[in-house]
Amino acid sequence: MSAIYKSEAGRAAIAARYQELLRRWPVAVEQLHVPTREGDTFVLASGPKDAPPVVLLHGSGSNSSTWLGDIASWATDFRVYAVDMVGEPGGSAEARPELGTEAVALWLDDVLAGLDLSAASFVGMSLGGWT
Repeated sequence: MSAIYKSEAGRAAIAARYQELLRRWPVAVEQLHVPTREGDTFVLASGPKDAPPVVLLHGSGSNSSTWLGDIASWATDFRVYAVDMVGEPGGSAEARPELGTEAVALWLDDVLAGLDLSAASFVGMSLGGWT
């Protein structure tokens, strides 16, 4: 595990900017905290609760604000779960599972179980696509 912020000031600045972006989320949203073996995972859930689930996984060095431009379209027909990947600058734990091991898959299993999803479609970019 490695630190993802160089300073407390940097952490605070990124957190403040992220909160600002979340206030611009263009559709109704639930903010969820899912406990996992890597620590709490922050998830934004939008769209009809009975719609087919879609899990969004952002890239490295980012968070769920990546999906601001797309969420309104997807949330019309899907229950969309924008997951802040652990170890990245967002609302999830700072633990950074070691790539190349099963740790990332086990973390994602925990997220899906915490969301009570036995199946879903996935959209990922960069690290999220790899995951």
